[in-house]
Amino acid sequence: MGIRPNSAKRTQNENVPPSSGSSRVLNVKSVVSRVSRTSRTLRDVQIRKRSESGVQTTKHIVEQAKRRQTKNKIRFTVKSMPNKIKDVEMADGTSVQQPTVTVPIHLPQELMRPSEFKAVTPAMIAAVDNTYEDTNVQYFRDGLLVIEKELMQSLSSVKIDNLKTKLPKELNVVVNDATVILPSHILAIFGKEPAPGSTAPRQVTLYPVHSLVLIAHCAHLPPPPPMLPPPEHVNGEQTLQLPVWTICLPSPQTYPALSLYLYTRNVQRLMRSVLPMAAPEDLRGVQGRTREFGQHLGQTYPAAVIVRHTFLIHGLWQNMCALGIFDRDLWDALDAIWNTVLVALSVATGNPSMAIAPYQPIDEGYESEEEDSEDVNAVPTSEEGSSLSTLSKAMESADAVSYGPETSIEPIKPITRTPAASEPKSPAAT
Repeated sequence: MGIRPNSAKRTQNENVPPSSGSSRVLNVKSVVSRVSRTSRTLRDVQIRKRSESGVQTTKHIVEQAKRRQTKNKIRFTVKSMPNKIKDVEMADGTSVQQPTVTVPIHLPQELMRPSEFKAVTPAMIAAVDNTYEDTNVQYFRDGLLVIEKELMQSLSSVKIDNLKTKLPKELNVVVNDATVILPSHILAIFGKEPAPGSTAPRQVTLYPVHSLVLIAHCAHLPPPPPMLPPPEHVNGEQTLQLPVWTICLPSPQTYPALSLYLYTRNVQRLMRSVLPMAAPEDLRGVQGRTREFGQHLGQTYPAAVIVRHTFLIHGLWQNMCALGIFDRDLWDALDAIWNTVLVALSVATGNPSMAIAPYQPIDEGYESEEEDSEDVNAVPTSEEGSSLSTLSKAMESADAVSYGPETSIEPIKPITRTPAASEPKSPAAT
């Protein structure tokens, strides 16, 4: 595996399912051969059947998208956050504070799901590492989840030096832990380009990643640069060189929250990273819970704080569309928290009776975990907190959202421009 320095130390169930035990099957070679070619385990057969039956036709998905598009927008009137108080030395020793500004904000009732479904294929994974050419995609994802703690430990142990020059094709990083699973790439995320005439450099954020984790979940991602030969494993701190993988995202500041979900598939952690407080665990399971939680948020936080988190959730949605993530649990969670912040904003702005459609899970035929799978949505323990804080660092330091006289969040396509030849292209544009 390209993301390991020592291929002999692979986890046994990472890409090779347990033996089907053909010696115990009494002379049914044809059946064994057929099952082996299909999935090699009964679990894979069930996963494949569920996946094939769950993926609906393009026509049906387009109809669902059109139905969602007819939803009315909601208009909120929000007081902007006042500027910081500036102490001015005056004769009377008083301070001056800028007045607040009232602005309207238009939000859609729902965030539309992509109208066309695109599945991650074994060929996409094999393009990164041909070891997994015939591996079932869902089985591969489950294998990554088994080693989730090792992968997260790997990310938290990497230190990237700040760059003051142009971005190179390869970077030296320091790994301060004797981790077995090393990152494969440095992901360089570009945001929107500066305004015309601006001399400010284009912002780029660097993250260590395991390319197989992203490729396994993101159908729109282009293949990353070839991985470099893994270094010899040594104890303690070591320096290694990783290739730089550049992409352009609509919302770079929400990538840490999305990345955390792709590694852990923990919906509860994701919602906690984009909401002002932790959401109840039954937010999606009990009818009316999103309204109750939204009312609580609206009574607890001012409208300006809720607007900030509304824009974070919108940015998360943009990244999901751009990367091509078709995970049913993730999309259902997005619908739930979007409905929650709409209710919260109606309460915070003094309109608790505003007509907001209740949250209802909508089956778009996207992939989902088995109902009897391990509970990955549990609240993390204190031991897991370090990994969460590592990937959520950008979220904690995000600046407050600024908005003009008339701000409107539209169900727009995530990518609206064509980058220059020297700039990274968006995943959705490739």
